[in-house]
Amino acid sequence: MSKNLPVGLEALFEYERRNCSKDPHYFALRYCRTLDPDSETEQVRLYPEYQYLKGLFEHLLSGEDLHIEKSRQMMLSWSIMIFLLHQVIFKKNKQFLVISAKQSLADDGGKNSSPQSLLGKARFVYERLPVFIRKDRLGRDLLEFKSMSISCVLTNSVLKAETTAENAGRGGNYNRIFIDEAAYIPDSEAIFTAARLACKKGMIICSTPNGKNNILWRLKYANPDSGFINLRYHWADHPERDEKWYRKQSRSMTEAQIARELDIKYDISISGVIYPEFDYSIHVADEKLTFNPDLPFHTSWDFGIADPTAILFIQTDPDDNILIIDEYQDSGKDFFFYAMKVKEIVAGWGLTMDETENLLHWSTHYGDPAGKQRGARLESWIGDLYNRLGIIIKTKPGVLKLDKINRVKVILRERKLLISPSCTGFITALQHYRRETDRSGRVLSEKPVHDITSHFNDAFQEFVINRYPLAKQRFETFRIEI
Repeated sequence: MSKNLPVGLEALFEYERRNCSKDPHYFALRYCRTLDPDSETEQVRLYPEYQYLKGLFEHLLSGEDLHIEKSRQMMLSWSIMIFLLHQVIFKKNKQFLVISAKQSLADDGGKNSSPQSLLGKARFVYERLPVFIRKDRLGRDLLEFKSMSISCVLTNSVLKAETTAENAGRGGNYNRIFIDEAAYIPDSEAIFTAARLACKKGMIICSTPNGKNNILWRLKYANPDSGFINLRYHWADHPERDEKWYRKQSRSMTEAQIARELDIKYDISISGVIYPEFDYSIHVADEKLTFNPDLPFHTSWDFGIADPTAILFIQTDPDDNILIIDEYQDSGKDFFFYAMKVKEIVAGWGLTMDETENLLHWSTHYGDPAGKQRGARLESWIGDLYNRLGIIIKTKPGVLKLDKINRVKVILRERKLLISPSCTGFITALQHYRRETDRSGRVLSEKPVHDITSHFNDAFQEFVINRYPLAKQRFETFRIEI
């Protein structure tokens, strides 16, 4: 910007800079342009004066933790990036972080980024700002764009981007962290935990729904006292959309896509479901299943080291149907705790302690091969202070994950599974076990997403592949002590 501007014009520019500095929504309305590729008339346009977006800026200014569930194309990512861009330009010594599932979504090119990425949106807006905001008094650009970062030479503030593969946020200290499309991030709970350590207040969790087993659903529905302000932006809040628009959008979408992208519904919004064969009306009993002493009894374990340990309590009837009568899952405990918990659960069915120990001793137990290494260390954990009951865990190493999944599919199709309605964890795990997909629902990997649904599914797969093998395969056993 020229140093020889007329006094009146320089005063006007300074007045506008002050107004922008004080009010990011004013900054957006007056000077920020966004890209709307679906527009038939004006693809690059000034930020719109929508009431719901004004409310969003008010919440962003509050500095509180925000949980945002939304329909698609509501301009929320653009709005949040404009807000963060404003903070970098006008606020001194601030640190901000945005997190996406992939680098191409976080920053797809540094100084050559596109509006398809988060930092690319910020660059798109910045490069269309008037010169008196974009440059300093010597005519130098305020912002420097590098791969996965934007920094301001005037304020010493930085906006960084990370992907979920990088233990996002770990080791940093940020004023705000924005996790975009959080429901689509694999293992979103672990990412959230790491980010929370780096940002004690000021988290922004924003996404369309993608089932229930992710941080978006939990923060609102499973943990309503999380301290997050819950915001909901439905397509009907958009002043340019009506029922005619909704019907037009819906015509080319699946039921899951409509639930996810438009209606903000969680129950049917999940894509990439691994067990579409599961039917609640078929595979879940009308009443709670109870232990039958006349039927064979089994347990099946998924041994967690850094992850939860999941245990299923199973019986089989004369027709070889599988009855899931109880479940348990917890994390961060040693094997002695789980051993005592199993005794407690079984005794809770009305058995004496002697009957419990006899039942466990003479029954069949299965576990994943990864548990063998923990079992080898078990005796040192328990010591000689407790009475121990030996349980032999059967495992079948070398079976492909896909073979285990396909064997479960056969069980479901043949209606050989019946679950007690009290086993809500296992039921939810079957419903939401999924492969990674993109936003359109296209499967990106055959490998199941590792999340809270994994552990009960792994336990059940071990039972099925051992009891109903695809072919004759050798067994290995190892002992755990209860």
